[in-house]
Order: sequence, then C-alpha cells, then structure tokens
Amino acid sequence: MFFFPSPGLGAPRQSREGLVRWRSRGVMTRGWGQVAPKKTTERGTSRHHPVWTVSSNFSLKGFSYERVPAVGRRLAWREPCRVKWGERRREEKAGKRGLHKANSVTTDRVRHPSLSSPQLLTCSTTMTLAQSFKLLSGHEIPAVGLGTWQSKPNEVKNAVEHALKSGYRHIDAAAVYDNEKEVGEGLKASGVPRKDIFVTSKLWNTHHKAEDVETALDITLSDLQTDYVDLYLIHWPVSFNKKDDATRFPLHPVTEAVDVIDVPVIETWKAMEALVKKGKIRSIGVSNFTREKIEDLWDKAEIKPAVNQIEAHPYLQQPDLLAWSKEKGVVVTAYSPLANNIYNLPRAVDDPAIAELAKSLGKEPAQLIISWSVQRGTVVLPKSVTPSRIEKNFEVFELPKDVFEKINALDRKHRYNFPARLGQDIFGESDPETLKKAVETWRCNLNFIEPGIDLQSFRKPPMTSYTGDPAPPLHTLAIDSGGGVPNPARLIPPFSTAASSRVMPMFPSLTGEGYAIRRRIGRREAAEEAGRRGSGLQADFPVIQLRQAPLCGGNISSRLPQVSWLKRLSEPLRKFAYVIGSKTPVTMGKIAKMEYFRVPPRWLFVKITDEAGNVGWGEASLEGHTQAVEGCLDAWFERYSGMEADDIEHIWQMSWRTTFYRGGPVFMSALAGIDIALWDLKARKLGLPIWQLLGGKVRDKLKVYAWIGGDRPNDVEQQARARKEQGFKAVKMNGTEDLGWLDSPDALDAAVERVKAVKALGMDAGVDFHGRVHKPMAKQLAKALEPHRPLFIEEPLLSEHLGGIKEISHLTSIPIALGERLHSRWDVKPFLEAGCVDILQPDISHVGGISEMRRIAAMAEAYDVALAPHCPLGPIALAANAQVDFASPNFVIQEMSLGIHYNSTGQDLTSYTHNPEVWKVTDGYIDLLTGPGLGIEIDEAQVRELSKDAKAWVSPGFIGPGGEIREW
Repeated sequence: MFFFPSPGLGAPRQSREGLVRWRSRGVMTRGWGQVAPKKTTERGTSRHHPVWTVSSNFSLKGFSYERVPAVGRRLAWREPCRVKWGERRREEKAGKRGLHKANSVTTDRVRHPSLSSPQLLTCSTTMTLAQSFKLLSGHEIPAVGLGTWQSKPNEVKNAVEHALKSGYRHIDAAAVYDNEKEVGEGLKASGVPRKDIFVTSKLWNTHHKAEDVETALDITLSDLQTDYVDLYLIHWPVSFNKKDDATRFPLHPVTEAVDVIDVPVIETWKAMEALVKKGKIRSIGVSNFTREKIEDLWDKAEIKPAVNQIEAHPYLQQPDLLAWSKEKGVVVTAYSPLANNIYNLPRAVDDPAIAELAKSLGKEPAQLIISWSVQRGTVVLPKSVTPSRIEKNFEVFELPKDVFEKINALDRKHRYNFPARLGQDIFGESDPETLKKAVETWRCNLNFIEPGIDLQSFRKPPMTSYTGDPAPPLHTLAIDSGGGVPNPARLIPPFSTAASSRVMPMFPSLTGEGYAIRRRIGRREAAEEAGRRGSGLQADFPVIQLRQAPLCGGNISSRLPQVSWLKRLSEPLRKFAYVIGSKTPVTMGKIAKMEYFRVPPRWLFVKITDEAGNVGWGEASLEGHTQAVEGCLDAWFERYSGMEADDIEHIWQMSWRTTFYRGGPVFMSALAGIDIALWDLKARKLGLPIWQLLGGKVRDKLKVYAWIGGDRPNDVEQQARARKEQGFKAVKMNGTEDLGWLDSPDALDAAVERVKAVKALGMDAGVDFHGRVHKPMAKQLAKALEPHRPLFIEEPLLSEHLGGIKEISHLTSIPIALGERLHSRWDVKPFLEAGCVDILQPDISHVGGISEMRRIAAMAEAYDVALAPHCPLGPIALAANAQVDFASPNFVIQEMSLGIHYNSTGQDLTSYTHNPEVWKVTDGYIDLLTGPGLGIEIDEAQVRELSKDAKAWVSPGFIGPGGEIREW
C-alpha cells in the first residue's frame, strides 16, 4: 500500500524525526511514513516532484501482502483522492490544478488470508512521466490534450466540457475543423478559469498571406470566446488562393483541382510573430513540417517554432524527426496517436501485439499507446467524444522497458494523413505521377448516369402526389461550376436570359414551361452547403443536375454531379434526381501489355495496359498457390496481347472453351485477374463505374461484415469489439480450431461461447466451419449453435460432400452458406438444384472474375438464393465484388478483410490505394463506389515497391495430436 501527501488522506503531520503521519478516512486507522529529503526534476518540465519513501505499519487481520508492478496511474501529489485497501482502488475527484496523471508507481496488493501480525510495508513512488513540456517561449504545454478533429456537430461542446471537468487542461482546435464555436462553448461551460487552460488553434491554408493572418486569428478568437490562444500553428506548409474567409478548399476555375499558390512560409511567420507581440498569441509553431522545412524557417525567424504537430503513432514513429526536434528544443505534438482517421484504415489500437501488451498490463490498448507517446517525449492528442473514453485516455502510466521497446518495433512508416490530392509533395515521399493521379482521383470522385440521355425520355415519375397526364412540367437543378459559396436558391424560367446560357445550348429540343433551380458551387464544401440549404426543398418532379467538368481517365467531357450534394437532398428531391451529359464516341484500343505483382500480405494483382495507355487492374489471388497462378498468367499474357481490350466476353469464352481442360481454382483465379482488369479498363475509358455497365445500381450502399478469424482464438470478443468501433455491425468468425473426425465436445462448447460473446456486443455473427469440420462434429455443432441464431453457417462440410451438406441443411434452421471453393456456374448448379444452400458465397477472384460472378448471381436469384460474396482478399477483389453487388437484387452482405489476422505484414485492405476513404464503414454499410472503373485508385508506386521482395504466402496447415494431417 502506498500513500500520497494529499489532503484526501488527511493533513500530514511531520515530527522532528522526519516521520509523517496520515489519518485516513475510515479505510485504515493510521499509517506512518518516512519522507525522503530529495526532489527530482522531470526532463522537459520545470515542476519539482517529491520522491516519497513511505513505511506503513498496519494490523492486517486475515490478509497477506504481495507487491506487484502497477499499471494504474499515479496521482498528482496535490490532487484529492481516497485509497481503499485491498482493492488498489482510487476514487478521484477532479484535480483543481488539472495536473496530468502521467506517472508510474509500484503498488502493494493484499491477496491471501495468511497474515496475523503487523507487517512493515515500504513503497517508493517516483514520478517519471512528464505532466507538461517546457516550450522555447518559456510557457508549458500539458502532455495530454483533447483532440477535436472530425468531431461531429453538437458533440464537441460536451466533449470539451467533460474533458476539462475530468482534469484535462489542454484543448487542441483548428479553424478547418469547423467546430471552434462549440469548442468555445465547452471552454465556457466547464467553469475552469481560462488562465488554467492551454488552447491550441491552427491557421488554415487560405490565410497564409500576411494581410490575412490576423483576420483568421480574430475569427478563431471570436469563436473560442477568448482574447488569446496559447499556441497558434501553421496547419500545413502549403497555401491556397483565398476566395473568402469561409471557403476551405478553393478550386481552380480551369483545372477544378485545389487552387494552390506560392506564399513564402516566412511571410506567414512574420505576421504570426507580430501577433505574439500584440498579446493575441503566446507561442507559435508549425504543423506537418519536415525537418528541412523547419530548418529553412529557423534562421529567418525571430521567434523560433515552439512546436511541430505531426502525425505520430506506433505505425509512423518518425524517430529521426523526433530526435532532431528534441535537440533543437522543439516540442513534438502527436496527432492521430492511435493510427486511425476518417478513412477507416487498420488502426494501431487494433494491432494484435498492442492488444496483447495492453491485456498483460490490465489496460486498454488506447491507454497503452497514449502512455507510450508521452514516454517517448511527445505531447499527445487523443480524440474522443465519449465520456468514458475521454477519462480513460487521460490515464497515462510508465511502460515497462520491454513493453516500450516492443511498441517501438511496430513502426511501419505508414502515413494515414496524406493530402496528395493537393498535388504537393509535402513530406518528400511522393513522385510526380503519384501526385497527378491523386489530384485526378479527388477531382473526379463523382457520380453520374450514362451520357447522352434524351430529355424527352423523362415521363411521368412514379409518385403518389401526381395523378394528371401528360407529365408535369420538367424542372432542372442547374449546378454552376463557378467559384464561391452557393447563392440562395431561386426559381428562374429556363428560357430567360439568366438561365438560357446554361440550359439552352445543351438541350435545344427542350420545349414547354419549366423552371431551373440555380446554385453556384465551386468546391465540395459549397456543394455540401447547397445540399444543406436544399434539404428543405420538396419536389414532385424530376431534378436534373448539370455540372461541367473534364472526365478522369477518358476522353469524354460530361456534366457530372457531386455525390455529397445529391445525398444531402431531401428524400423527395433525391428520388427523382438525374444527371445529363453529352455523348462523345470512344475508341477502344488493343491490349499492349499485361503484368502481375505479388504483394504482401498474400495477394496477386494484375495490370493490363492498352495501346492508348489506358490501364485496368485485376486481382488473381489464390491463397497458397501463387506460383501456379503466375504460371497460368504467363501463358495467357502471350496469347491475349494484341486482342481488343473491350472484347471482355470474347476473351473470357476463349479462355474457357478453347483450352480443353478448364475450370479449377488455378485456372479460374488467373482468368479472374484478367477479366477484372479488362472490366476496369473499359469502364475507366467510358468514365463510368462498372455497375453502370452491368445495368445500373439497385442500391445506394452495401451492407458489410468483417472476418475476425479464430483459427487460434485468443480474444475473438476483443477483435469483434474493435470492428464494432470501426463501424461494423456484423462479423464472421471461424467456428472451431482444427478438429478430428470425432473430437471432444469441449471444442464445440468453446465455439458456442465465442458466438455468445460476440452476440453480447450487439453484433450479428456468421460462423465459418471452413470445411474443417467433418460430418459427425458438424451435425452436433450446427444444433448447438441453433439457439444463438448466427447469420449463417459457412461451409458446414467441404463442398465435395453434397449429400452431407444437404443432410445438415435439413437438420438445422440456420442458413447454409458456401461457395468459396466453387469455381464456376457449373460447380454451383448441383447445390442450387439440391436446395441445400441458402446463401451463395462465390469468391470473385476464384470464379473467373466479374463476367462469371454476375452469371452466378443471376442463376442464384432464380433459385431464391441470396448472394454474399466471399472476400478475405485485397482491395481490387473487394471493389470488383462491390460493383456486382450494387447491380444484383439478391445481394445481402459483403465480406471485407479489413484488419484480419492474415494481414500481419503491415499491409492491409487500404494499403495500396490513393482513396482508402471508399472503405469507410458507417453503421454497417459502405457507400456507393462512384469513381470510374472499379472505383478505387491503385497506388502503383507502392505496388511495385512492395512486390520486389514479396514471398508467396504458404498455407500453415494443421497437424493433429497424433501427427495426422487435418483440414485447414
């Protein structure tokens, strides 16, 4: 047991001998302690913390004493507390001084009833983690702050208020977060004096010119309800051409990319220095700056940068930059400390190694990472709006050396915040071609229907509010691609001077009376604002959105909409929203080049290029058989070079019908890689998502689930919880480990308990028998799972056992799912005819690609069988599945490999694309893929780099206790 010289334990009384006596509040009768007459000074802080050596004499009736290393937090020495003996429990009140609990202690714990006499217990408690860091300006910055990026409206105020009442004294904000007004409300509502709070804000890229800096700061100060900020940072080392104070991402009127201009950093810096002298800022610094950029500023600056706020977490540790910053006295602040952001990328907080280390210490993974961040000498900014997490994120502690080093070893140099869409190589990590593609991807993330539709084809819309005939007057929603924030909506007759310049040249055959709702947009934020203003509009007529923009990846100039705009329209308006474009002939080219790339963790990508330089990507992954597929691709590449790239079905049929020996996993996986790449190439040249070529979409979003493994289930519940935090509402788990023909019933009981644990989280769970369960055990497990109503049982037996699967399907009411080991519609046919499958799970990379998958989907629908494609593979396979899913009426749910345990090499579903945000899961769904082709943009530089030394993945296999080979 250890004691703190705290008012919460009663006032200490010091005798001449240097003893201190505490009177506790009903927990113990008394305790005596020796005060060690020494003080320590923490690195990076000016605070002096006493080191107390406490000797306590107790009568412990019926208890024994055991010393254990603490993983709990050490309380600041003046913070009120109560310590309850026997439970190592501290019920804390909010510290009036807001001191951080960033410290480690050794605790003494009572455990077994064995002692009957008083014992002398000694414990040394030393504060070893910094509560704050000294800045070059002389001020101090608290080590842990509350981040506010990506906090939703109406959440920030309560989060800030709760954080401050819980002891936080550092709040990080920024103009571009668009929530500083709520931050200011939270600061005020907390009741904590302003002088006790450290407030950071950031200058946005549109206000880098000297004359704009103070204007931006004044807006921030007004929103925050304060007359100064403690720290003001240049948010990014890139400048935008300012349109107005509200526009965050102004677009160039010609390129429609973000309008980047050249403003010397020193110009911005001098303006900030002047504001320090005015008293509006106490310290100034930078954000997202490399060492080279800081060095360039250093010699020119009168006031040196006090802080560099950068992305830093276990997956991106930046040790060289951190070491150099410490040498110069620049404090590093870490944002995105858990290695997660809006793109739903694999998070460090979900890393199995992190989870295991945290579990061993009795802590949450987030607490482990935050403590590691402080221990390595950085300020850290965890973001949360959940009160319990806000509190837990504040509980930092010193990590044991071995744990600290294990986290250090997780560095992947994996950056999550990469604004390549700006066309600027901010971090010195992007080549010109990558930047160009990133800009195009961002600019062209649009959704539209096939160009060339005739206005006269619009007939009476299927609405209940309309009963007359002929059709009501046609209205159009005209979106002007000029710059600026949207003007208020107003009705304009389409043939008036104001509207005819936009409408009439496009539609000369348009007759009759009508109106155009005209809005000006010049950027995405403006489009979204237009949507917010338009959300109250009601309409019982078709709405046509017009937007002039060049088309990515092709040679068509179409009128395309902003997807976010359409999604924000009121339901009646969105229901009849159409987009009209011009039609330009497109010439297809011949296949000029075919390549494949073996990449970690276990994927095989295919790239096809035509004579015009157009590119398509496919995936031919076949786990455990990479070399065999590569051999098949080598033979086919030679055969198909020079063929018309748009003749997808002709190439597919040639592959199938002219080879005599056909089908099988290797053959069909190689064919899938080629087929998917050809679909991607063709759709990109047309400027369409593939689902448009499949007949159009039948849904606007896809229901998805994550696979959480379970081959050797250590903590399936923890993995499920992590997926839930990522937005999933359903998971799939392996039902068992390896089993014999007739194994112990205990293995079945364990499987049931794991399903119950996942269901207790409020998540749906599918159970994958994986074909590793033989019929005697499969029958038992199916019956045992039935009361818990899993989503489905996948592969109750291997697919060659049609009769056994039929028997089990009659035995249980749980839906039977299978298909990953069926490689064509002919393989699927017997199961449909036998009526023993409820959910078909073909794997698009194993069934010959999109061409065969769409035929299988239609075939299944004829038997009233649902489609739920199997996909524990890479981003290309998932995108190809999604394209078919959007166009298939019998689709029910899609598997995603995000964060699965096979992805242990540092690469995951999002690692090879420039637009990983398309995989963001919200309430169990992903949004419609709206980009051309597959809807994803492959990072070819990353693919080529990681393919250089990639090894073929080998199936681990299972060996039974008797040395027998078991099903894997």
